[in-house]
Amino acid sequence: GSQPCREEGASHVSAARQERRDVLLGGNMFSRIRSAAIIGIDVVPVSVETDISDGLPQFTMVGYVTGQVREAGDRVRTSLKNIGFRMPPEKVTVNLAPADVLKSGSHFDLPIALGLLSCMEKIPPDSIRNIMAVGELSLSGELVPVAGILPIALKAREMGISVLIVPEENEGEGRVVSDLQILGFHRLPEVVEFLRHGTLPARIPGPEKSA
Repeated sequence: GSQPCREEGASHVSAARQERRDVLLGGNMFSRIRSAAIIGIDVVPVSVETDISDGLPQFTMVGYVTGQVREAGDRVRTSLKNIGFRMPPEKVTVNLAPADVLKSGSHFDLPIALGLLSCMEKIPPDSIRNIMAVGELSLSGELVPVAGILPIALKAREMGISVLIVPEENEGEGRVVSDLQILGFHRLPEVVEFLRHGTLPARIPGPEKSA
């Protein structure tokens, strides 16, 4: 007659584990952020989708990507660790959509990192809803400049994106485009602070600041 109690107890334990896991990971196991791929002279919008789920710890990247893009997994994880964010021991899947467009280059590092931080609830999920991000990451968390910022900024404006986040050295190129806020950052922790609290480094001027 004790079997039902044992099963009920097991279900309570399972629910408690799931609740603890949701607390640890914020319960927000999926995120999406905008980026872009440069194909010849064309710019194609890319959705960087991130999912963290139960399973053996592994990092999988899908979505028709080159080896250069796959290397982003190691760069991003090491960069996050070195600025104080440890990846959960779970199965992480990153999808770069659409799947029929070949993605190359190192500029997907930043959106992948932000997608992971959103999944882990280190930044508010809503904070990345209407932004686009491009940039390479160093292992220490610095944003490394990338090519193609001007056409990407033009595409972001066309899509109605409100903010384009880029490495600091790319900011000047992007600011050529009107009606789009271009924010250049030197290090990933600065981006995190901006997405958490809206605070910008002192060197970045406010939008539409007249002389």
